[in-house]
Amino acid sequence: MMGLRVLFFLLFLASAISGCARGVVNNEPDDEDDVDGGWDSGADAATDTDTDTDIDTNVDSNSDLDTDSDMDSDTDSDSDTDADSDSDSDTDSDSDTDADADADCNGVMNSFNFDFEDGTCQGWTSGALSGNNCSAASEWECGYSGQMEGWFPASCGGGAGCIGTDLNDMHDDGECGCLQSPVAKLSLCAGQSVCLGFKLAYDFGTGGGAGECSEGLVVQINDSAGDDWGEWDIVDTDPGYPGTINTTKYYIPSGQGAFCGSRQTWSTYSVSIPDTHLTDSFRVRFHMDGQYGPSYFGAYVDDVYLYDCTK
Repeated sequence: MMGLRVLFFLLFLASAISGCARGVVNNEPDDEDDVDGGWDSGADAATDTDTDTDIDTNVDSNSDLDTDSDMDSDTDSDSDTDADSDSDSDTDSDSDTDADADADCNGVMNSFNFDFEDGTCQGWTSGALSGNNCSAASEWECGYSGQMEGWFPASCGGGAGCIGTDLNDMHDDGECGCLQSPVAKLSLCAGQSVCLGFKLAYDFGTGGGAGECSEGLVVQINDSAGDDWGEWDIVDTDPGYPGTINTTKYYIPSGQGAFCGSRQTWSTYSVSIPDTHLTDSFRVRFHMDGQYGPSYFGAYVDDVYLYDCTK
């Protein structure tokens, strides 16, 4: 009986030792061991914690590297992109602004181009000044070369049409007449070099000393909407005026250069427009003071235009 008890005890002991070894090797304790054993769970927890810590560390490390890399890359890229964008934007903006300004100014100059080929005045108007011994109405008129046959000049300067103080007769005595252009918005040309070009033929009386005239024509420009004599500025031409007015009877002051004498062939002249006259109300005027007998043919104008002086 005692022998059987000893045998059963030995078998039980062997079974218990074999179960612990299996649990440690497999590292898969059953639910009761996890709850009641404590140690296995602690060991497992420590192992899991180390593993998690390593993983977390690696992840954090990689995350930092990625974040720095991404941040630097994104920042540099954004910075470069912004810089390029700003640079491109500034360049494009400046270029576009210059182009727009140039296009607007060119548009204004291109539209101020009058050849009078259709026989009309193309928006130009005429009028006469009274007072200062001026008594006659303005005789500026638009027409064709055919109306000038047998008279001076024989034809228009640039084709079929032009404007003259009287296309087929002498100007009237005491005629102080003006030929005035439409308005040009030259404020769009601020900072640029603008010139006026035109063709002219003329026939006026002379008097006094060499180069002195008792009548003649001057070119005037206006930077405002006013029409008083004092608001119109007489400008120099290139080539210059060939004579000088020697009388105080009319509007052109004595000593002022003027187109006078006689030039029976068409010539081209230019005027450099001052910066102060690059306004919204820019206009051009050809003003003639005509003496009292003997009468002459006066002045004839053709092909009036604005252009860039630098080209």
